Amino acid sequence: MGVLYEKKNHIAYVTIDNPDKGNIFDHQTSNEISEVWKEIWEDWDVRVAILTGSGDRHFCAGHNLAPPPGVSEDDRDEP
Repeated sequence: MGVLYEKKNHIAYVTIDNPDKGNIFDHQTSNEISEVWKEIWEDWDVRVAILTGSGDRHFCAGHNLAPPPGVSEDDRDEP
C-alpha cells in the first residue's frame, strides 16, 4: 500500500508510505491518495487533514519520472 489513512478525534492522518523511493507518487500511490481524499471529503466527521510522508528523509520527492515497464529510451524520445 502506498498510502496510509487513519482518523482520530475528527482529524484525518494521511501518510505517503514509500520511504525507500522518497515517497514518490507512482501510479498506485496516486490512485490510493485520490480515493483517500474522496473519503475525507465525504466524511462530515473530519474537520482537518494532516498529510505527511513515512521515513525520516523525504516528505515527497514528487511524481515518478521512471518510464513504465516495456517503454524503451527510443519510445520515450518520440513526440
